[in-house]
Amino acid sequence: MLKNTGTKRINRLMVAIISVILILVTTISYIACFDVFAEGEKEQTQEQTQEKKDDQKTESAQEQKQENPDEQKPEAAEEQTKEQTDGQTPGSAEEQPQEIVSEPGKAPAVSTGSYMVMSGSTSEKVASKHADRKMQPGKIAMLMTAMVTIDNMYNDSELSNTVETGGLIAPLGDTFAEGESVTVGDLLNAMLVGGDVQAAELLAKYSASSRKIFVNEMNSKCMQLGLMDTQFTNASGRYDIEEYSTAADLAVITQAAMRYQLIKDALSQKSVTIKASIKKESRDIEFTSTDPLLTGDENTAYEYLKGGILGAIEAPGKGTQFAAAATKDDMQLIVVLMDSDADKAAAEAKALLEYGYTKVTRNTIVKKNK
Repeated sequence: MLKNTGTKRINRLMVAIISVILILVTTISYIACFDVFAEGEKEQTQEQTQEKKDDQKTESAQEQKQENPDEQKPEAAEEQTKEQTDGQTPGSAEEQPQEIVSEPGKAPAVSTGSYMVMSGSTSEKVASKHADRKMQPGKIAMLMTAMVTIDNMYNDSELSNTVETGGLIAPLGDTFAEGESVTVGDLLNAMLVGGDVQAAELLAKYSASSRKIFVNEMNSKCMQLGLMDTQFTNASGRYDIEEYSTAADLAVITQAAMRYQLIKDALSQKSVTIKASIKKESRDIEFTSTDPLLTGDENTAYEYLKGGILGAIEAPGKGTQFAAAATKDDMQLIVVLMDSDADKAAAEAKALLEYGYTKVTRNTIVKKNK
């Protein structure tokens, strides 16, 4: 009897435990289902609210469009503007004088391959375009020739020494005949004012025992100026595949050259007349400055110009190299154009100089009346 009674109690206890477990599982499942249903109801309510807002915005936009029927779409406005532009009289733009203009605060658009505008006073790089591109230096190389020649002179009395044309120099041009003698001072003027190739080579011959040694001195001068992207192979800037420089380096060379009074004075002359002598006879040779900003008319000349040199590359393409210096409000600016159009060089250089004076940094060292 006792054994049967204990067994019954155990069975009842097991049934009770199982019943409790089933109740708990059912309750948890119900709660989970309720949460999922509530979340779904919440998302559906949010979607309905967003759809109502979108419908309200659409209705508002349609009402505004009805209130302003004359308002055009951007595409329609562009088409109308294009039609108005196309309707202008052909050739009306060509009747206006060509002028280089630029947006406020932006450098003028120029056709030159590369350029540099630099402050000659502070060496600040004001504006540039491909200024580190290696190209032919052209006749700007003559500024380096002039500096090395002057550096090698004992004093200014050497300017009256004469140099005779001959050897391999005579065939380089027709300015000086073989056997003619010219003073060093006149050769400097012929080179810097007129860009004469023979004059540059004669100066190299005079200044060093050979033209090769003189070229080495030109490259040494570049090293002294800290120029790593320039290499000269001749004194006149004649085309040579192994000769190169950059607008940035040539700006530094121009800056350094303008510190020599002899060079500065020569570059400021619109024209110069020199003498070439052979035996007891002599003749006058006149040179006109290559600088279009100096010799141009009122439209191309630049009133603040202090001097410059321009020359075309003979081969293999047609390119003009131009370097000039200007001073305005006691601030010197250097401009260098590489591979520019000869007809546009003056206008583009002038525009870049004017732009440079609006961008160059001006620091007051000492205030006025202090």
